Amino acid sequence: MRPSPRRAISVRACGALTLVLAETGRAGADHASPLGTATLSPVVVGILAGLLALAVGIAIVVIVVLLTKKTPRAE
Repeated sequence: MRPSPRRAISVRACGALTLVLAETGRAGADHASPLGTATLSPVVVGILAGLLALAVGIAIVVIVVLLTKKTPRAE
């Protein structure tokens, strides 16, 4: 069974697009274009990770408190 011409063209186009984008990304990183990003210092990464962990911890505590809250019974 032979693939349809449309499928063959789309497969080739996707492969070509992938190669073009891969090479563009490398060239941008090599030549410090606006696509290249500066790395963060280890201190900044540590502070961001700590803040993220604190935010997740607070969110978990709030969710647990809301889920375990007892509803008042009407008497």
